[in-house]
Amino acid sequence: MLIAVDFDGTLTNQSIGDYMKTNPVRDKERIKKIALGFTPKKGVDILSKMKLSPVIITGRAEFMRGVTEQWLRMYNIPFRELVMMPDGFFDWNKYTIYKIIEHKKRPVKFALEDNLSVATILKGVGVPTFLVTDDFEKTLLKAIEEKGN
Repeated sequence: MLIAVDFDGTLTNQSIGDYMKTNPVRDKERIKKIALGFTPKKGVDILSKMKLSPVIITGRAEFMRGVTEQWLRMYNIPFRELVMMPDGFFDWNKYTIYKIIEHKKRPVKFALEDNLSVATILKGVGVPTFLVTDDFEKTLLKAIEEKGN
């Protein structure tokens, strides 16, 4: 079963996008260091317990690939593919189009997302999407129950 999972705010409790909104400094090394310190959302360990390897589709730019992969290894989060935006800094308009394109390229059964606007947009283009709030495991189990194996 192929599923798509967002990164910031979905697998983590923090969001690099939120950090960028409140911090105008665009120091790539500082951003990487902060992102490495993010804490995993409750229940993300279910991915490895269930032997699920999702496609992670994130708005993080390519310059953050190394630190993002390091974070995933640190918390033993399996993944099939890590899809990242081309280098540059977050741009909401590009992000929503990017999310649609990347989800539609793959035969995902469903997506897990923390952003209500993005979840609504993905649902609108035919990608079953479940909103992750504070408990990743609970949302994943609900999605599996509704969309089946």
